[in-house]
Amino acid sequence: MTNTKLKNKEKVNRKPLDFILCIVIFLLLALGIVMVLSASAPSSLSQYGNSYYYVKKQIEFAVIGIILMFIISKIDYRIYKKFYKLAYILSIIMLSLVIMPVIGSGAKGATRWLDFRFC
Repeated sequence: MTNTKLKNKEKVNRKPLDFILCIVIFLLLALGIVMVLSASAPSSLSQYGNSYYYVKKQIEFAVIGIILMFIISKIDYRIYKKFYKLAYILSIIMLSLVIMPVIGSGAKGATRWLDFRFC
């Protein structure tokens, strides 16, 4: 690589974090967790004996999502151009898997989610 390409690549990787965007993300995340708590406390108490069961799961996945967000934000976004066709085909395949009775799970006559049986 030439020196200018290396310098440009270093500039992209060293850009500071957008704090306003992070604050908005964390506020929405906190609001979502509070909404999960208020909506699911009675049902999780009756099902699991713990009114915070669903909130704990939500917080676990939120922490995983935040970690992945920071890791992925360090990747140069221009490399995603190489994979857009693969991502498009993969999303079409995932959408079509929903209608398969073995993988798609449904409720009240509508199949709308993938059930991998490990989550």
